[in-house]
Amino acid sequence: GDPTYDGLELATTVAQKFNASYTNIVSPVYVDHMLVQQALLAAPQIKKALAATRNLDIALTGIGTLDDTNGSSYLFTGSENDLKLAKEYGAVGHVLARLMDKDGNEVTFPNHYPIAAPLEALREADWSIGIVASKKKALATLAAIKGGYINCLIADESLALELLKLTK
Repeated sequence: GDPTYDGLELATTVAQKFNASYTNIVSPVYVDHMLVQQALLAAPQIKKALAATRNLDIALTGIGTLDDTNGSSYLFTGSENDLKLAKEYGAVGHVLARLMDKDGNEVTFPNHYPIAAPLEALREADWSIGIVASKKKALATLAAIKGGYINCLIADESLALELLKLTK
């Protein structure tokens, strides 16, 4: 529930509790130029980290919305203009730092290039578990389900009830 909690700390804690491993990407989440993105994705340490996302047994992921200032790390990484542009392009949420529309399709727009694992990493994992709380994240969660990015959902009651309303 605290998007200011550092992702590396969270990954370390979860990995220790599950006796698992994690890989960290030391990079900006988004860059302004495709050439910068390509160069960073080709850097050996980033390339190695992203290679670790292939053939996952279990992936744990949060799902972010663009409408909750208390529940989306996306709001802390981009400018207000990026947020406005993302919504204009139809984005309702994000997973793996990748924006998605209401149907789960990835949303891209100029000068906004992620340094992150591809969404296919979640589709290909044996178990891709979304862990989400808050009914404010219902549209984003439904988009992740429609996109096939999660095949298991851990949700609080308010989110579950809102998802039921949206799918009637």
